[in-house]
Amino acid sequence: YAYAAAGSTVPLNYDLGVSGYSLVGTYTGTTLSGNQLTLGNEDVTVLATYDANATNDYIKVVSYNIKTLCYNHADPSSTSDQFEAVAEVLRAADADIVGLQEVDQYTSRSGSDKSQVEELANELGYPYYHFVKTINYRGGEYGHAIMSRYPITDVDIYRFADAPGDIDGSEPRAFGRYVLDVDGQELIFYNGHLANTTAEQLKYMSNFMEADVDAGKKVIMTADYNMQPWSYKGCYDTTKFTALNGGDDFNYFEETTTDTDTSLDNILVSDNLDYFWDTTRDSGIFVTDSIASDHSLIHGYIKFK
Repeated sequence: YAYAAAGSTVPLNYDLGVSGYSLVGTYTGTTLSGNQLTLGNEDVTVLATYDANATNDYIKVVSYNIKTLCYNHADPSSTSDQFEAVAEVLRAADADIVGLQEVDQYTSRSGSDKSQVEELANELGYPYYHFVKTINYRGGEYGHAIMSRYPITDVDIYRFADAPGDIDGSEPRAFGRYVLDVDGQELIFYNGHLANTTAEQLKYMSNFMEADVDAGKKVIMTADYNMQPWSYKGCYDTTKFTALNGGDDFNYFEETTTDTDTSLDNILVSDNLDYFWDTTRDSGIFVTDSIASDHSLIHGYIKFK
């Protein structure tokens, strides 16, 4: 919480299996009541009481816009490498499947010899990963990627240049469709990054996702939607998919560290899957605040029925 001002109160998000929090050490001006942490002028260490068995039956899914590993919260104009900071956030998340947005590969900005998703996957122990290029950039490529503990058995790429209708052309966009083998069960996993000027891209993608559900397939979609949740609720069939971020009434969360009124990231889950839902918050999303990117990491818990 280095970016939170002294005297401010920070809500600690209860994750699945967390029953409470306690302060480690003695601090001046810092108090903790339930999950409400009021900060003094010192760095604070908080201990979470956690039952790891609570997540045993679930697949933990993350969506995280990593800002090409070069976002510095203290100096947003900086291009300093944030690899270790982002890796630490992902290591703590300990997810089974990760959808990443804003990923560089072999660019002069991030290192002409570096594939960011390959380096993160190797650092964090993910045996399976895949990068989707959306544009050529500074001698390399820019796009999005996934990392998985489960084998990727097939990949399709949908490019919005092929889509009918009013699709924003300011920056080419694409989505990856992955077939994962989850302990012998097939899971369809979509990941991408939508433009912020139109909902037509999600409508286009929902055609493929709904066709998968109609064929009896289990589907998850992670993305930076670049829109508030309520603005795209009509872009997909709500009888077939649930948006974990905010629920039906879209009580959204503050996810970007630079703009606390936006909730751009989400995870859509087909209703033939089970997912953990926190009725006290009316949401299936948990948020990990971080200064490693201009987005916070979000995650949810899904399991096969």
